[in-house]
Amino acid sequence: MAKLKAALAMGAVAALGFGTYSLLSSSDEDAAGTRDLVNQVWIERMPETSRDMIGHVVILDRDGQQFGIVGRGSRWRHALEAFGWRLEGSQLKLFFPQDRVRGEVKARTWKCAGEAPEPFELCLEFTNAQGRSVKFYSHSDWVVKDADSLDALSMENPELAGVFENVELSAPELDIDSMEFEEGPLPLR
Repeated sequence: MAKLKAALAMGAVAALGFGTYSLLSSSDEDAAGTRDLVNQVWIERMPETSRDMIGHVVILDRDGQQFGIVGRGSRWRHALEAFGWRLEGSQLKLFFPQDRVRGEVKARTWKCAGEAPEPFELCLEFTNAQGRSVKFYSHSDWVVKDADSLDALSMENPELAGVFENVELSAPELDIDSMEFEEGPLPLR
């Protein structure tokens, strides 16, 4: 179950592939626009069946360790990729060690009950430098506090159980400050 928690992070970032985006708003506005970004489970939509592959992302901050998981998964299949991240205002800098690729997107979260598909309450939008964007959805109570909170989330929402299987909640060994990364498309859809 602990690995599932990180898998949720991957769906939110999925479908991004980007460069640099210029930010025009103030730091206070940026902070308000990313309030629900971290330690929250985000998915592209509710799965319709146990075999329905959905994108998910979880961006975690655990004791100062900033990492996340992005991917696609169902109850029966998972494709996950771990990444490091830094948030500066609304600019989310992503570092993917497997391919040594980095990128940057603008992140925005907001309360969107009534606007989002049922049964979601929160929206997350990533926008790249070219203006392409992708949305993910969540509930206000889909907060990742620890491994037990992921277990409880999957028990309360059986359709999400596949997202959390095989997910580690501990930070991978990742020293992004000492690694060399190339600018390029992020390994996301």
